[in-house]
Amino acid sequence: MPLHDELAELKRQILRKYVSIHAFCRRHPEVGRSTVYALLAGKYPGNLYKYIAQLWQIMARDQQQESQWRK
Repeated sequence: MPLHDELAELKRQILRKYVSIHAFCRRHPEVGRSTVYALLAGKYPGNLYKYIAQLWQIMARDQQQESQWRK
């Protein structure tokens, strides 16, 4: 998947679960807000793939926790 498409999908998934990117960042202080915004804009100067993977892991962990609550 091209980088642009992956970032768009990640943003869609975040916004599906949270009311805003800001709400996601408040819920997950382990990732910096400016980093998340720069990453989703495709302008992060660091290792994009590392942070994309980290955000996907956070989303997966959220999904796991949510499914445990439903049991």
